[in-house]
Amino acid sequence: MNTDENLLIISQQLEKTAYEAAKALIDADHRSIWHHLRSCAERGILRAALEHNGGNQSASAEMLHVNRATLRTRLGHFSMLSAPRLIP
Repeated sequence: MNTDENLLIISQQLEKTAYEAAKALIDADHRSIWHHLRSCAERGILRAALEHNGGNQSASAEMLHVNRATLRTRLGHFSMLSAPRLIP
């Protein structure tokens, strides 16, 4: 399986998971569905990047194509500045 096929499969799985989560939040009459799902996704992306890069924020920022200061701002927003020590 090539990279494009893998990306398509992962994208389809992600869309299905987001759809199911959104439906569950709608059914629970949750008021901030967009913000909640976006925040969950962003935390997951940050955590995966840091884990992949052994907690190295500069390498994680480069991988995500964001400035290191932006990465640190987002980590602070989610109280993840100490995340490298917390990742299992």
